[in-house]
Amino acid sequence: TCESSTTSTQCPQSISSGQKYCYSSKVETLDLQDNVVQTVVTRGCTSTIQRQDECHFSTPAHSIFSTVHYTEHTCTNTCEGNGCNTVIPDGAHTTTKHLYCVQCEDLTGSGVCNTATTRQQCPSTSTHCISTVTYYISERVDRSYTGATPGYELRSVVRSCATAAVAAACTSTNVGSLNAKKVTCTETCQTDGCNTGWPARPLCTTCSSDFSFDINDGYDACLRNPPAPTQCAFPYHSMCVSIDRQKTTVPGYTRHMTRGCSDVSVGNVCTPSVVGNLAVLNCNYTCTTDGCNQGTNAASRPFQGMLVVTAPFVFSILVQFVLA
Repeated sequence: TCESSTTSTQCPQSISSGQKYCYSSKVETLDLQDNVVQTVVTRGCTSTIQRQDECHFSTPAHSIFSTVHYTEHTCTNTCEGNGCNTVIPDGAHTTTKHLYCVQCEDLTGSGVCNTATTRQQCPSTSTHCISTVTYYISERVDRSYTGATPGYELRSVVRSCATAAVAAACTSTNVGSLNAKKVTCTETCQTDGCNTGWPARPLCTTCSSDFSFDINDGYDACLRNPPAPTQCAFPYHSMCVSIDRQKTTVPGYTRHMTRGCSDVSVGNVCTPSVVGNLAVLNCNYTCTTDGCNQGTNAASRPFQGMLVVTAPFVFSILVQFVLA
């Protein structure tokens, strides 16, 4: 009577010990003529989030079907909620397909939700995952002198389920009479566990290296094979940047390559300068989409096209990358 059963009972273990999901599967064994020669329906409890109403083919597990003449077609479904595994999975999504989102709430800015990735099942009415971040930021006018790090305090991070889409955006309001802003960033998405990272902010590639005569010192990796983009250290990092500093008058002389995150634009141009008796070419690049600072960005030069800023500002940004 398992196939027709709709009566739910208590799982053998409590939710706190891990068995918080209901499970159902249907395994059909096929012969060479595509006839179903055996059907097994299973319902029960599980501690593992598995695929929802999806099917696959495999070699039969039972010894009586261990020859090449048989194939198993298995459909499985995992759900959360009392008696939710009454419908038999068939791969056609006859069962209700729930969205799984990262769900956590930090209302004190403690950081417990900053890098959260654990996903939980949403109510059946949820169509999106959402993340919202609020922080204070104090603007500093002379960034080239004071450094690239603004006054900042995280206020809250909330990740949850949502019933409607919200445009990815950040809004800011004045904090009383202070020279400071309260910024709230929000973004929604529609795939399981997608509401990680800082909302409405790009993922950036971060690396830094020097190149001289030693081809194994890391420069080549940062320039030609940079790491995958990741979440920036702070939610106010709204841009990705790359900075290439080369002494042009001495072939093979030390160069510096940096890719990272920034809250201010460093432009998009190459500019020559002189350091001592050496000519230096500073090429920087600024962009605002995921992984946009990975490539060579050859807009201004044959190898890389990036941009230039004053020396104190460049060095302050480099320090920020290291600290981040």
